[in-house]
Amino acid sequence: MLFDFDQIAFRTQDSIGVRLEDLKLHPKETLSALCDWMGVEEQDSLYEMTAQGKKWWGDPSSPNYSKEGMSPFDPSSIKREVGSIFSDKDQFILRTLFYPFSVRFGYAEEDLAGFKKDLKEIGPLLDELFDFEEKLIQTTNSDPETFKKSGSYLYLRAGLRDRWNVLDEHNDYPHMLKPLQIDL
Repeated sequence: MLFDFDQIAFRTQDSIGVRLEDLKLHPKETLSALCDWMGVEEQDSLYEMTAQGKKWWGDPSSPNYSKEGMSPFDPSSIKREVGSIFSDKDQFILRTLFYPFSVRFGYAEEDLAGFKKDLKEIGPLLDELFDFEEKLIQTTNSDPETFKKSGSYLYLRAGLRDRWNVLDEHNDYPHMLKPLQIDL
């Protein structure tokens, strides 16, 4: 998501972002507002777990998956305990990189001075292994130096460095999506 909320298409086309929390906790209001924004008629099928008339059972890799399928508006995915994957250090880095998005979408209060301080602090950390990567290396008995030469490691680092550079220059992500406005 860090690489998707300011795509070039959002600069030239009408675009809007929908918070998962709004969809899960207020589906009627959210889908109604989205239909209004899109200029389409609201349909009952929007509230069903179907695709082309067939029941969609859900994602088998999801912790919420069951033989009965998944409920589209089950809030368990937004109520998971924080920290099950990312350590405090990993969360600090990601929280800093997501700061402009978090402020715009109502997840965080604006604190530009604190953000600038945090941004400078995470700069050097981007070239180090994240704690989740170290766990992955340990779990798979991989060699850390080989891991650091892998395409996925290098690709992630290039993306993180790009995000950091944009924030260092603009203190924001220019052309970022705007959130859907919902009357609750």
